[in-house]
Amino acid sequence: FKDTIYIKNLDINMEGSILTENSIDILCKTLRLYYPGNIKVKPIISKFNFKTLNVNSRMKDMGIQYNAGEVLNLLEKMHPKDGFMIIGFTYFDIFEESGNFVFGIANKMSGAGIFSINRFYYDLSEYIQNKEELFIRTIKIASSTLVHEVGHLLGIKHCVYFNCKMNGHNSIKE
Repeated sequence: FKDTIYIKNLDINMEGSILTENSIDILCKTLRLYYPGNIKVKPIISKFNFKTLNVNSRMKDMGIQYNAGEVLNLLEKMHPKDGFMIIGFTYFDIFEESGNFVFGIANKMSGAGIFSINRFYYDLSEYIQNKEELFIRTIKIASSTLVHEVGHLLGIKHCVYFNCKMNGHNSIKE
């Protein structure tokens, strides 16, 4: 029986990331709140990051962006046997093959997902000067994105009828 959601920080040892050891703990606790019961939530601790995994990147207006589709394929290969899903997260911007940035994407068939906190951090930094408060607010919003992507991995589609975690959005304001 597969009963574990795994979370992977893709920024381990990467210069420029604001993610801390505490980030993964906060995200794991958030998932336990939204998906309680017999589901376990565990971090994957490894030295793998975008650079060591040779993920394609490009430079755009927000700086470096990494190919989210490639990351999904790599996460699928890292999928522990007792896990029914694996979610990667990053501070850096991510994009899809269509050329657009994404907050996150998930593939229900492979049980893999990824999300980025980059756009949240930059949008919030325009009006929050205190770095600690900025980090806390960013992780809070990122937690919502994590819950949203896990929802997709569980087969839940975007919601257009209610104001819930499964609403799709293309900006912070949405």
